[in-house]
Amino acid sequence: MLTGVLAEPDGDPAIFQIDVIDGMIAIGAVRTDYFIALSQEVVIGKRGHATIVDKHGKILAHPLENGRREMKDLSEIAPVREMMAGRKGVSIFYSPAMESDMIAGFASVAGPKWGVKVPQPLSELEARASEVNRHAIGVIIAAIPHGS
Repeated sequence: MLTGVLAEPDGDPAIFQIDVIDGMIAIGAVRTDYFIALSQEVVIGKRGHATIVDKHGKILAHPLENGRREMKDLSEIAPVREMMAGRKGVSIFYSPAMESDMIAGFASVAGPKWGVKVPQPLSELEARASEVNRHAIGVIIAAIPHGS
């Protein structure tokens, strides 16, 4: 059995594997450092990032250290609820941590039922769309034949 994220005796977050082997209980702990390093490889725009949560919606990896150390419960956030239900997709939601409306792609990992979401502030996406729109208008204006 694989637990959700729990605190080790020193307070650091970890996931525990508990099995019965030859009638004896075996317990192993895996710290979340690997998940943190993996999530830090994902950077989108200025404030886009990856978040990994356990099967209960608690943080395994997030760019904000205090949320990781506290194993903060994100299960009230729409894409996390969707991941906990085994779904994948795209969602727009408000992030209290980022104090911003966000858009996120998300998916759940079948075996351990972890969730991975990659949110980006909606404002960054809108700014990029406006920039592309301005360039397109410039190209159109440049392509209009000028008087002879």
